[in-house]
Amino acid sequence: MVGEEFDGIPVGELPIDEVVWSDERAKHIRTRTERKGAAEINIDPLWASEAALDPNRLVRRGSGRESVEVLGYSPSARRVLLVWIYTIEHPPAGAWHGGSALVAGRRLRAAYWEGRGDERED
Repeated sequence: MVGEEFDGIPVGELPIDEVVWSDERAKHIRTRTERKGAAEINIDPLWASEAALDPNRLVRRGSGRESVEVLGYSPSARRVLLVWIYTIEHPPAGAWHGGSALVAGRRLRAAYWEGRGDERED
């Protein structure tokens, strides 16, 4: 995360002002349990957007040239989520498209709370 850049912008300084979910991508995250099993949690796109817009979010480069991974807290879900978003604007101006999202695992939750200066794990 430290030192990573996206289009020459440090990832922690990327403008992320809006996340728009296509119908297809919204259905994808809403139906996680159908694809992954009962241990998974279906994610509402509102929750994923809240997490991506969290002012305390942690951001790192995604696997694709146009994507980033955002670790943030959703007050509505009361959970830390990992959200993949992508842009078609270069450099990004603040509007992103939702790609996917899931509930963050224990290690990522700990990293999120540690980044906030909070020792709790959930």
